[in-house]
Amino acid sequence: MNIKFQILNNRKQRKIMKILFSLFIIMSGIMAIAACSDPNTQLINAIKDNDVKAAQKAIEKGADVNICDKNGEPAIILALDLKRKRIALEMLKQKIDVNVKTPDGTSALMMASARPEIELYLPILDKGGIINDHNNYGMTPLMFAAKTAYIDAILSLIQKKSYMNAQDKDGNTALMIAIINKKNSIVRVLADNKSLMNIQNNQGKTPLILAVENGSIEIVDLLLKRGADPKIKDNEGMDALSVANKEGKQVIYNILKNDNSK
Repeated sequence: MNIKFQILNNRKQRKIMKILFSLFIIMSGIMAIAACSDPNTQLINAIKDNDVKAAQKAIEKGADVNICDKNGEPAIILALDLKRKRIALEMLKQKIDVNVKTPDGTSALMMASARPEIELYLPILDKGGIINDHNNYGMTPLMFAAKTAYIDAILSLIQKKSYMNAQDKDGNTALMIAIINKKNSIVRVLADNKSLMNIQNNQGKTPLILAVENGSIEIVDLLLKRGADPKIKDNEGMDALSVANKEGKQVIYNILKNDNSK
């Protein structure tokens, strides 16, 4: 009897487990359908798929344009990052907070300043984008623009009083970032601000020393004419001339040795 009872009991348990599993599958399907019909989810999916019409419909259904995806990235920044210009423009027509940030502190204006292909930094500025804000690494919109050589954004940000002397977590200014990334067109613009010439980063390096390391004869010559001091030493006790000599940059070494700009 005990064996028969145990067999029956096991059968009942298996039957109950099958029913519960079936219910789980059904509920999962219902939840998936509900999620897909949610306007916020539709908006995020439309951005990822670059589906402008779907994004417009999601917004019409009441999608929150300030929503974040599962990674904590605001929808507007996701659109900018993926270069979804038309969708981003639709979102900017709504009541949107353009100063919401990604987990690493990047704002919409920072992202737009690094995306010359979509030209959306001005609409974001018009929506109240904070011009001198910075992310967790100390990067400002001006630095983002300098890194990608976005000249139009650089000029507009300067005109709107972007703080050009700001330094990131490594102590680099926008000018230094442009030099490091060999964005000479940006260097020529930023170098007009002579107060940037002799700022040192966390390694004690000046824009001139960075230019010497990059082997840029044109930029070394430009910085000297703008008032860069070749005698400033970095944390290792190396000045621009010493760096040029150490790295075998003979032409730059001669320029520095014969410099009469001071």
